[in-house]
Amino acid sequence: MKKASTFALTVAVVLTGTPPAQSTPENQLAAMPPTSTAVPAPPAEQVIHTDNAELEALSAWALGRFAEAGLDLPSIDLYFYSNNKPCKGYSALHRRSEAGSQIDVCSVTRTPKLEATILHEMAHAWAAHTLTDTQRQAFVELQGLDTWHHKETSWNERGTEQAAEIIAWGLGETSWSPRWIPNNDLASLTTAYQHLTGANPITNTTPQWQPGEPVS
Repeated sequence: MKKASTFALTVAVVLTGTPPAQSTPENQLAAMPPTSTAVPAPPAEQVIHTDNAELEALSAWALGRFAEAGLDLPSIDLYFYSNNKPCKGYSALHRRSEAGSQIDVCSVTRTPKLEATILHEMAHAWAAHTLTDTQRQAFVELQGLDTWHHKETSWNERGTEQAAEIIAWGLGETSWSPRWIPNNDLASLTTAYQHLTGANPITNTTPQWQPGEPVS
């Protein structure tokens, strides 16, 4: 039986020292908005479906990188598989679900590549639930692309894939360059990350690395 680990962040605001009630003139009562009866949305939860301690640790690390960067993730169900059938031939797959997002990862061995893959797929979840259409289009124009996500467009020329790769780059513990992105120098990657998130990347860039050079 698989074990599900849940990572949730709940923010509570406590109000104390309630001021005394004040009377409201009768002619202002009609202008007062009605009391809201909306039920507040439940806090986002990231549930890791695995009984593998190493993969649990990897997932916690990835979630921690998003938290450190101040990027709030939606609810996510993360599954790991030892074959690539659930991922339809890819190494991992993200899709939106009724509760938030589901991520299928078709690997059970922690490697630097898998670390980057999980950050990439979580970045898809973040972008899917955070970015507006206007922000997506602005990123497409910044990168000189034609589309955010069009099935007939090459994978590496889709804005959604470049965005996920750039966010994964910005969250990694060691800097690596997405080599298939043409403008992958440090300055361009930093600008693109800032454009998407409104913050600076938290990756540890190599001091000796000059823009335009590959990252070791």
